[in-house]
Amino acid sequence: MRDATYDLYLQLITKLLTFGMLAFFTLFALGMMFGFMPDISGPQPVRLFYLIWLGIAAWLWYWLLTTPYRIVVSGGRVEFVSVLRRRRLFPTDIHSIKPISNQYGFLNVRTAHGTFRMLNQFDGFHRFLTDLETTNPRVELRGC
Repeated sequence: MRDATYDLYLQLITKLLTFGMLAFFTLFALGMMFGFMPDISGPQPVRLFYLIWLGIAAWLWYWLLTTPYRIVVSGGRVEFVSVLRRRRLFPTDIHSIKPISNQYGFLNVRTAHGTFRMLNQFDGFHRFLTDLETTNPRVELRGC
């Protein structure tokens, strides 16, 4: 594979809306638990509701911050870069890249080391897929 960098294409307004809504979702639950409820030993169902809400918010933050925003091909390796982690793989470690059936615009990447999802909006992504298929003819590409 030739060395290249592929960046996620998202408009600024999309980034601001995504982070803004998730921040509001999280801060609202925290505010309800600690700011607007003077007696935290109040009714158990109310506290349980906001704890579940915070658990969902934590999962969404983790999902957002581990979604790749850049693909770097260098030295014969492919690196999927996200805010919290980097996945470094050989092209032969990638088994398939397919759309997720119930989520429009997301791809499921299955590798020898696990599975992760990513957005299907990288600049020059078709070149990456062509190079990947040339290097690893066994890779299964669907709907990309």
